[in-house]
Amino acid sequence: MIKALTAEEQAGAPAKPAKPAPVSYEVFELSAQVARQIRNQLDDALVGLKADLDAVKAKHLKPLRTLSRALAARVVELNGLVDGNRDLFVKPRTTVLHEIKLGLAGGKGKLTFEDEQEVIRLIRKKLSAKKKVLIRTEHSVVKDALKNLPEDELSKIGCRIEGKGEDLVVVSFCDGEIEKAIDKLLGGVIAAMLEEGE
Repeated sequence: MIKALTAEEQAGAPAKPAKPAPVSYEVFELSAQVARQIRNQLDDALVGLKADLDAVKAKHLKPLRTLSRALAARVVELNGLVDGNRDLFVKPRTTVLHEIKLGLAGGKGKLTFEDEQEVIRLIRKKLSAKKKVLIRTEHSVVKDALKNLPEDELSKIGCRIEGKGEDLVVVSFCDGEIEKAIDKLLGGVIAAMLEEGE
């Protein structure tokens, strides 16, 4: 005879351990059978959850992908429009249309170098007083700190700032949390489309 699950067992509470007493093989068999029953119910619940998640994905993923691609294409178009009409964004440098910020913003520049280990070696040799700030303990370059160095010190260690002061095209949405989620969803789609266009 199979013992029915108690309310505590169904709610997920662990069963209270029984007092030690001599037991027969049948007790082990019964306990194992109940454990298997619970395991089967858990498996069924997980299969049901997976099926529900798959159904939600099937329902929503295709429209999300379609809309993400359409939005990425529109952002690429807006980038091209702004880039091709930079003279319209002198003063003011940006404008907001339909909660989308368009225009130009000053570029911060991107630190580049050929060989990180060589830069670390040169920092140790030529900028040893600043090495604790410029090199992480696991021996990688601290780019933010390097970007603040004067150009003559950067050139000593084989680095340069590319694109500093150049105007960058700005196309960003002005609403809040939903946009952050959409940006996360888009991932690199916009960047990839921009790269393909170049």
